[in-house]
Amino acid sequence: MMHRIFAKGRRQLGLSQELAADLFGVSQSTISRWENGTLEIPEDTVNRLGEMLRGHASAQADFVDALANGVEMQDALGTLINSLHSTIAGK
Repeated sequence: MMHRIFAKGRRQLGLSQELAADLFGVSQSTISRWENGTLEIPEDTVNRLGEMLRGHASAQADFVDALANGVEMQDALGTLINSLHSTIAGK
């Protein structure tokens, strides 16, 4: 079941298997095996993906709030992109 959750989370973040492999420090084939359920996903990797998803949701909410409060679209998008980069980088 975790393999399906991992794959769905990766797709929600807009990450290809190749990019996810780079972020998690593994090969693309490892990502594929995790998602196919043929290789167990390390707990720290699952935790990091969860943090990335929480950060992604938070960044989206901040973006919507900024627009609702009259922030210019370009400024709100810049903040969103910076937030997502920080989240993916694990900062």
